[in-house]
Amino acid sequence: MAGGSAQDPKGGEAKPQNSESPGAKPGGSKTPGKPGGGPGTTAPPAGGGGGGAPAKEPPNKYTPQSACNTGGKGSGYYLQRSIAVPGGRAYLLYSNSSRNNCAVTMKTKNVGKPSAVSVWIQAQGGSRIGDGGSFAWYAGPVFVSAPGKCVRFGAGSVAAPYGNCG
Repeated sequence: MAGGSAQDPKGGEAKPQNSESPGAKPGGSKTPGKPGGGPGTTAPPAGGGGGGAPAKEPPNKYTPQSACNTGGKGSGYYLQRSIAVPGGRAYLLYSNSSRNNCAVTMKTKNVGKPSAVSVWIQAQGGSRIGDGGSFAWYAGPVFVSAPGKCVRFGAGSVAAPYGNCG
């Protein structure tokens, strides 16, 4: 890590959650460096391309399960449901062993490049717990323990209805 600054695997600046921070994230930046501009490099030729299809987004190298399992709140998370949100897909997962719900938004647009992405989770009757910022791969994970309550999740103003009650 250059200069001793820590970045999280989301590929952006590490930001604390508004509640129940899962602790330190695994080390090292996963964001690829910017193209060099030093000696011996040349700029790409100017001018337009030939029309064609827009560039295909690279696959996200992380999964919702890997994000939740490395978030410091247990392991064994499995997918409950998901919704489309601007720039990605928000997922709700659950771990039987830790009895925690986890939400994460995996980017499907600007994948691998830092851009705005967010996620939140809420137990019925509780406050939203969220994460957001400029990340390359995903926002979150955010966690809530909600025994006997329903849970909803989303990103920004997009919300899944309460569900997964228990």
